[in-house]
Amino acid sequence: MRAVLKVVDLGRSARAKSGVKTRTPLPLLLVTAPTPLEREGLRHFAPEIAEELNVKEVRVLEPGEEVLRHRVLPNLKLLGKKYGKLVPKIREALERERERVAALALKGEAIPLEVEGQALTLLPEEVLLEAQAPEGYQALEKDGYVAALKVEVTEDLRLEGLARDLLRLLQQARKEMGLKVSDRIRVGYQAEGPYLEALRRHGRWIAEEALARAFGRGSLGV
Repeated sequence: MRAVLKVVDLGRSARAKSGVKTRTPLPLLLVTAPTPLEREGLRHFAPEIAEELNVKEVRVLEPGEEVLRHRVLPNLKLLGKKYGKLVPKIREALERERERVAALALKGEAIPLEVEGQALTLLPEEVLLEAQAPEGYQALEKDGYVAALKVEVTEDLRLEGLARDLLRLLQQARKEMGLKVSDRIRVGYQAEGPYLEALRRHGRWIAEEALARAFGRGSLGV
């Protein structure tokens, strides 16, 4: 369950960074966790994760299916005094062996490195990792947990998001009218453009969620 909470928290933060509203569905969320047991838990709770983050699909990645690349940089604050003029060469060596260095640093292990014929051993905190998501994704990583949102809003997803906005307005109106949860209502609407298309496509769903026994364009009277 801890893995689920962690990737949901990362997913929320990734969505916030993407700028896409929570009510607009996104097509795909890629997640992973450090251990096989946690990854199995993510698969088990994938439907709940998808509902919580409003995505159409949750896919759990296994080791080797990496979604993030890491830029590896020397921690100048720590390495500057220690190695002085050798730091530029350390930077070059880190870049050459980026994947190996990143893997060791993520596991908190020491990093053997050959620089100008010298055998060095860097501590994990002596390198800085900058996670880089692939194009079209907003991704975050923490302690081996990853959540990567595919930020692609198709016309269908945009209209579904508008339908969710309209339902929110209806639910707010019900609340302000003091209706009981079980009270049925009649809904008439005037709309144009994308909102009209959203109502055409998702009107039945909106009516069901809002407990509307009548739902249509124009005035429905009393």
